[in-house]
Amino acid sequence: GWLVCARWRTIVTDAPVKEGFVPFRGHRTWYRIVGDLATVRGGAFPLLTLHGGPGVCHDYLESLTPFAALTGRPVIFYD
Repeated sequence: GWLVCARWRTIVTDAPVKEGFVPFRGHRTWYRIVGDLATVRGGAFPLLTLHGGPGVCHDYLESLTPFAALTGRPVIFYD
């Protein structure tokens, strides 16, 4: 399940969350995966969120977090 707290605009879900960094050309790119990539079944592709580019972070896409719990498709954020 999930819960949206309007006061802080945070979303809480019981889906597993994994965060880390991926090295790329001497830099690091942060990522968060909500949901479990190992349990994705045929045709249920993960949702890869694409933010507005340099200078625009992923924050405005966090409202998509419940999608993982509701559909079983992991949601992937990056910055």
